[in-house]
Amino acid sequence: MSIEVSTRKFGPFEPLIELASGGMAKIFVARRTGVAGFERLVVIKRVHPHLLEDPAFREMFRDEARVAALIHHPNVVPVLEVGEEGGELFLVLDYVESLSLVSLIRSAKHRGATLPLPIVSRIVCDVLAGLQAAHDATDMRGEPLGLIHRDVSPHNVIVGVDGTSRLIDFGIAKAAAKITSTDSKVLKGKLRYMSPEQIKKKSLDRRSDIFSAGTMLFEAITGRLLFDGENDAEVLMSILLEDDSFASAVDVPKEIVPVLDKALRQDREQRFQTALEFHEALESACPPATARDVAKWLLQHSANALSARRERIQASLSLKDSDATSQTIVDIPGAKARSRVSALARIAGIAFVVVAGGGLAYGLGARRAPSIETFSTHPVDSTGVLGVATSEPALVTKGSAELVWTIDASVPIPTISATSRERPVPRNSSKSELRRNPYQ
Repeated sequence: MSIEVSTRKFGPFEPLIELASGGMAKIFVARRTGVAGFERLVVIKRVHPHLLEDPAFREMFRDEARVAALIHHPNVVPVLEVGEEGGELFLVLDYVESLSLVSLIRSAKHRGATLPLPIVSRIVCDVLAGLQAAHDATDMRGEPLGLIHRDVSPHNVIVGVDGTSRLIDFGIAKAAAKITSTDSKVLKGKLRYMSPEQIKKKSLDRRSDIFSAGTMLFEAITGRLLFDGENDAEVLMSILLEDDSFASAVDVPKEIVPVLDKALRQDREQRFQTALEFHEALESACPPATARDVAKWLLQHSANALSARRERIQASLSLKDSDATSQTIVDIPGAKARSRVSALARIAGIAFVVVAGGGLAYGLGARRAPSIETFSTHPVDSTGVLGVATSEPALVTKGSAELVWTIDASVPIPTISATSRERPVPRNSSKSELRRNPYQ
């Protein structure tokens, strides 16, 4: 298995694998480290550097963090923090072991099947619960945010291995009190899931998200897009001119037809007025599966995809832990790879001092001089930078019990007793700790 490991760190966050890349950002699974060996998996959403040249976009990205951080609900993935490192902006979110709804729909279609109706009902009910929380969100002073997601689609819904579905990506969400105003001349979101009023660039409210959730429900049930066409113009026309009673004319379970009909009304005054109202209607028409049932179904049909990602994460962790173990002393930034010849020459000089001292001790009472142990330079890491000592020699284990020293000529050589049989060990270290990989 080939693993590409990013060497770039963002403060305490260490990217492990890339999950996705979109028009706005790259998404990574990362490890967050801290004191006392603390570590956890998180998701980092890193903005493409070229976009940050636009001050308006930079502020819009910060808005995403400010808005999403105010939504606290089990069906919304929370933003933990926003960071800036080396001129780059990134969001940190909880890592949820999951698969996107769009990937589940496509996988079922590939098998010539559709998602079970009770599973779909559970997933969409979870999304509607998260939407209701977002629509009702207030700031810390209790003032309504007037938040609209504006990009509700199967791509922005994840189904966790715990059986709970969550809404993600408030990157283009619009709040009435938002610091950065969104350009009203630009359509934002995924065209095939937009409401008619969004396409017409009318003022939006929460009912636009309800329409989008209706299109998602249709796709999850049938396995096909509700609005499609050869090009964007055809898609636009199908949304704007679609007959309100379309659901009764297609292969949709009859108990769901009234729910879809109301969610997808052209006139928003005739739609469900809240996500909660939509939730209750769907729950009544098709009792949803339990979270336990969803978890069981997900593992049954998507175990390979989940295992593949887990293996990539574990492999990346192992590589990084192995690299950290081999580099017992941190690399000096900007250092060039030393010549192995010159490194060996420096070590040979030190070895001569040790041998000479040992010979003197032998002359005073020993029968023969002690044999010289084999020394070798520290291995060059993947960046081509030689790991070097900073204040005292470091011990690492290589193969069996062979001791390997790392020496830098620019650092004063520590005093070595001619009679000492023990090699100095770095403070707070042990050979077992240096070998330890907590993920194996």
